[in-house]
Amino acid sequence: TIVVSTMTNYIIPDAPLDFAGTALSTTSIQWSWTDNSIYESEYRVLTSTGGILATLSENATYWIEEYLTVNTSYYRIDSAYNTGGSSECVGNLTYTLANPPTGATFSSSTYHGIQITWDTDCASRLRIDYSSTSPTFALNVDSQTWEHNVSTSPYWLEGLYLDTTYYLRL
Repeated sequence: TIVVSTMTNYIIPDAPLDFAGTALSTTSIQWSWTDNSIYESEYRVLTSTGGILATLSENATYWIEEYLTVNTSYYRIDSAYNTGGSSECVGNLTYTLANPPTGATFSSSTYHGIQITWDTDCASRLRIDYSSTSPTFALNVDSQTWEHNVSTSPYWLEGLYLDTTYYLRL
């Protein structure tokens, strides 16, 4: 009698590429990646401590995480799996959006500056964009947009030109 034994050798899947998070709102992030493997049976999105948040089908390329906290950082890990094991893990840190500022006021009290105030129950830092040529804030040959990252209200935007209209966005 001849006994023959065989063993299946599973190929561990390749790691996903370009794993990234995009804040969709103050309480949700879309985690996305490029499917880089033909051997995966599923993808897993993990917490920073290795807990499984989502198990997704093969060829999946994104997952939307909801019910998060406003203006908070989240570190997530993505990995491809099959019976043979898991790919290398790739991680990404992304913040949910902050609450938008409310009660914004603009007042000019100098020839070259504008005072900007807002209610401080929003983000810990705000970006102020301003342009003298376009309310769309598009960068092109005919327009220029400047930005300031600020953390206190009121904020003085200085160095402006006389007799010039400025478009501002918080």
